[in-house]
Amino acid sequence: MKVNTMLYGKATYMILVSCLLSACNATKHEAATPTKQAQKQKDTMSAKTTPQGLQITELKAPPANAAKPQKGQLVTVHYTGYLMDEQGQKGTKFDSSHDRNEPFKFPVGEGRVIQGWDDGLQQMAKGGKYSIVIPSNMGYGARGAGAKIPPHATLIFDIEVLDIQGSTAKDLVITELKAAPAGAPKPKVGQLVTVHYTGYLMDKQGQKGLKFDSSHDRNEPFIFPVGIGHVIRGWDQGIQQMAKGGKYSIVIPSDMGYGARGAGQKIPPHATLIFDIELLDIKN
Repeated sequence: MKVNTMLYGKATYMILVSCLLSACNATKHEAATPTKQAQKQKDTMSAKTTPQGLQITELKAPPANAAKPQKGQLVTVHYTGYLMDEQGQKGTKFDSSHDRNEPFKFPVGEGRVIQGWDDGLQQMAKGGKYSIVIPSNMGYGARGAGAKIPPHATLIFDIEVLDIQGSTAKDLVITELKAAPAGAPKPKVGQLVTVHYTGYLMDKQGQKGLKFDSSHDRNEPFIFPVGIGHVIRGWDQGIQQMAKGGKYSIVIPSDMGYGARGAGQKIPPHATLIFDIELLDIKN
């Protein structure tokens, strides 16, 4: 009886320990589960689906009150593009601005990129990082794109919004390349200005593309009166913001350039233009 009692007691002890370990494991599991659920809920809350079917997830929050691009503004981004795999995850990488070490710049909402980008970028803020899932009908559709993007592909892009330039679709974007001397004058309406310039078509990457004209090639500066319609509206308005002795790059949207008609054989309809301009002189 004594031996049986000892064995029984030992068995009872082992069962008790086993139960305690099971309870402990269960407690750990129960404690971990809400954390996973909370994380899943957090991930779900950070993802947003637009009425058009874009899924946008914030990967890194932008600074407080950071601006979002509006139609016609120039945005500069870094991105990596993937095909969505059968599990709905990132599959084959097909393109990346990081691999080229060259950010991508384009005007938002003007059809220069796929619709998913045009619509999606307007919901992203400067300084933020995002993941965006683009359904086929807002990407390359039934045609696909080259050898890397098959027909009807759903795409996933990781995008970082680096910069936004211009305040509306009709705004000029002027960048100072060389500062003018301190106190240098700016031209007023009716004054004669003398400039050297080179004009380019903006390419699909938002950069200087085909050169279509240059006063340097003729070794002949261009002289005209400012603000009275002797040149395209982008020049009339833009030159008035430049100072004598400075060098500038100016991006001119189509409606402030040659619009739907274009100009000759070199400037097609609806072209966005980029000019490098040096303001040499101002005269009354």
